[in-house]
Amino acid sequence: MPPRAGRTAKKGKRGKKPRAAKKQTQKTTTKTTATKGKKKKAPPSNAFVASKYKDSEGKRVIYFNAYDAADLKDSAEYWEVTALPEGCSTPDGYIRVRFEDGSVSHYDPGLLTPRFVHLDEGTLVDVRGYDVRYRAPKWEIVESNAADQVYVVNKEGATDDSEEMAVDFKSVRQRPRFFPDNPEYYGRSKQPTKEHPDYVFSWVFRKMMFSKRNREAGIASGSLAPRKRDDEQGYLHHPTTMYNQQYQKDHAEQIKEQKAKYEPYCCFCGRACKVSACNCGGKGTGKRQLAQLVRQTLRLALTDGLGGELTDENCRLLTGFPAGEVQQILQAAIPDDVNIEELLEKKCVQRGLPYPSCVIHKDHIKAVAQWLSELGQKPGWNHDKTPNDALRLINRIENLQYLIWRANLDKGAAYTEAIRKDLADYEKCFYSAAQLKKRDVLRRKYLPLSKVLANVKAWAARRGGARAWRPIGVPELSHSPREVGKLMAL
Repeated sequence: MPPRAGRTAKKGKRGKKPRAAKKQTQKTTTKTTATKGKKKKAPPSNAFVASKYKDSEGKRVIYFNAYDAADLKDSAEYWEVTALPEGCSTPDGYIRVRFEDGSVSHYDPGLLTPRFVHLDEGTLVDVRGYDVRYRAPKWEIVESNAADQVYVVNKEGATDDSEEMAVDFKSVRQRPRFFPDNPEYYGRSKQPTKEHPDYVFSWVFRKMMFSKRNREAGIASGSLAPRKRDDEQGYLHHPTTMYNQQYQKDHAEQIKEQKAKYEPYCCFCGRACKVSACNCGGKGTGKRQLAQLVRQTLRLALTDGLGGELTDENCRLLTGFPAGEVQQILQAAIPDDVNIEELLEKKCVQRGLPYPSCVIHKDHIKAVAQWLSELGQKPGWNHDKTPNDALRLINRIENLQYLIWRANLDKGAAYTEAIRKDLADYEKCFYSAAQLKKRDVLRRKYLPLSKVLANVKAWAARRGGARAWRPIGVPELSHSPREVGKLMAL
């Protein structure tokens, strides 16, 4: 039966409009997709991240590359280090470096020089500018040419030298080797663990080292709470902060019982103290936050408190004098009408501390953060239970003073020219002119105690008289008679 003319015409009208619209839509979509594709196209990741700071050659430092770090005591000597990204506590203008013994410290990037490392033939490497993802084709070392400072590389398993090329040593990075006979080197997802010999070359280590960048990204996205000192309201109203505060309030009794039952214990020497605070020299001992470590060891040296093993000899190694003489020198820098012994017994609530603490702090004139940025060694203890050179250098008697707690917390880590001049003047109380000329501070010999006490008292008198207590690097009003009177009334 032939179709009706009206129905056919109607059907034709319906069919033409959608087809025309469909073709037009397809053209527009294809064009848009092509445009978007061009914008999203990016070069392959090469994982060679350059720092904003420059090395001794005026070129940007490349993280995780090998460098020679100039020794601060002797510029002719060098430390072999690996450049690491800045941490959350790294001072501005510095980066972190990893020494051969595994310790990490802050360092001036201007003191770093790129170092050529010999790699054996067949070592798998990443080449800058080429894809370094897990399944990407890998490169291997053909020859390490130390004379020309280049590596000759070729594709892994290549049968000819058609793709062989010489690459600058700064554009090559070693990959972790595979040890099939050592399953303890790998985690559940077959990623290298800390026991792996090439752990520092793995992506796990590199990703972990970007702590500062990861934290900033978390704060920007809202997943992490900002620091209280940067944004107090944002910190207090963040869901994580409110959850933690509510949890501590709901489980206050349980937390109190756990703290009361907790008994610290060092697994290396058996002393009743935390491993992070012990000075026995075992693996991981004394590795708490460095500023806290230095202050804690200073308190222990002056009170002989923890374990009863910190003798006057250790105090002499730390400060240059036995504990009793240290107290006399510190008191000599304080006016006679200030009863420092009674003030040391006073306690009050201080910001940042969960319990009342002493209103007088024993602290450093040159801030610990400034010391850490200049030292090539991490402060800690040797295996013979003696402080190492870095810890001794920070705690020299001429770098110690009593301060009121509020002024100490506000002091910060800035080491200004005014503080530098005041400290240089204060050092004259302890050394003769010949000793001050020695560059190695640890080799200087102090004046006799009687001479030191007389010099320190005269220095204190020059800084304002009997009623003025003016520690170095703090506001003058913070240690006025009125402020001291308030503390005595507690």
